[in-house]
Amino acid sequence: MKKIAHFFVHYPESKKAYQTSDEMVFFRENDAVAHASNLEDKKVVEFDRDEEQDAIDEYKAEQAAPAKETSPLKKSGKGAKATDAGTPTGDAGKAAEGADLGKTE
Repeated sequence: MKKIAHFFVHYPESKKAYQTSDEMVFFRENDAVAHASNLEDKKVVEFDRDEEQDAIDEYKAEQAAPAKETSPLKKSGKGAKATDAGTPTGDAGKAAEGADLGKTE
């Protein structure tokens, strides 16, 4: 439903929208039917702006809400994990534990 709400918010003059099984949204039914003819599931669903008003209002409220702060790692996506790249691990970590890395000779 989010795609339909997004569509109606960004195209306020549209009274209807048509969505295919792959979630593509179209202005015109014949375009949706033509696209769906190439899909395994050829279903096209018609949406009426008036019937989707609650979803549209919810979508608008989500868009108006301030963005949540996220850490830089979360922004990078794909399962990023927090690591301390400056801390050696394994045998290298054990060897570095006793060393005074700040001294120069």
